Amino acid sequence: MRNELKVLGFSLNQRAEITKGKKFGLTREQINLYAKPEFNWQQMEKIRQGLEQGLSREQILVYADSKFDSKQMEVIRLSFESGLTYNNIKIYARPDVFDGNQMYEIFKGFDEMLSTEQVMLYAKPEYDFLQMEAIRLGIKSGLSKEQIEFYAQPEVFNGEQMLEIYEGFKSKLNLEKIKFYANPEYHGEKMKELREGFKAGLDWDQIRLCASIKTDFLQIQEIRKGFEENLSWEQVALYANTKFSYMQMNLIRTLLKTLTTEQVRTFAKTDYNYLQMLEFVKGFEQGLTFEQVKEYANPKYNYMNMSLRRKMILLGKKAEQ
Repeated sequence: MRNELKVLGFSLNQRAEITKGKKFGLTREQINLYAKPEFNWQQMEKIRQGLEQGLSREQILVYADSKFDSKQMEVIRLSFESGLTYNNIKIYARPDVFDGNQMYEIFKGFDEMLSTEQVMLYAKPEYDFLQMEAIRLGIKSGLSKEQIEFYAQPEVFNGEQMLEIYEGFKSKLNLEKIKFYANPEYHGEKMKELREGFKAGLDWDQIRLCASIKTDFLQIQEIRKGFEENLSWEQVALYANTKFSYMQMNLIRTLLKTLTTEQVRTFAKTDYNYLQMLEFVKGFEQGLTFEQVKEYANPKYNYMNMSLRRKMILLGKKAEQ
């Protein structure tokens, strides 16, 4: 049998799929449904798995066709295993129209007991799979037709943006707030940070400060977290500067938990890079006083010089003890 498979031109992985079928107890007729050189081994696997799950020959033949890639085959197999009818499956078993991820989103709609009319609202090739997901979740969550239509605009919003707008409606944010962050110029991560800010109760001025950060959503996250931790405007303003990386912002926010605003102001300077700032945090964590940390807080020192001076101060402190 092995030599025969070699002659037929099967690769090692293809031969392995045929062997797995034999070991499971599939008949020669069943194995012949997928033991064909036009199927790669991933396609063979999906057909074999369907046979092992007890799908009928007629069901297998719906997707045992090389026009379907392995992901598309898997979706059709899962559809039959979930009890969907061919009338449902034929809506999306169209490899020239939908890719595997799109097919999966349509399958999920039927599997979640959405009606054909509801599924057809998003079973359109102009929606990518994330856009389909956002619409499907909106229908499943009971959003109104108007709410779904607000974000189901593939020419305006990408999938990540649609999902963030859906999350806003789901969490009962009012339309004014959703419209504020549903800006096509904001990427999905920025929308998320603004949405989380509204959800946490940030006021409009705080949200506008977050929205003023153009690109780095992690910088927005640090500003948002500062307000959520009840830092004052004066404190947040110490690090709400795009010249600071988000890691520097995080260190300054950390220092504000233990030092006074005026003390932190000494270190919250763009003259220092992240590694230099980290030396300040290490000093305080090791029990150095503000005055002791100030001894090596000089932008002329690189972080290795700072580290050496910090350790020397610690040694002196231990010697005094």
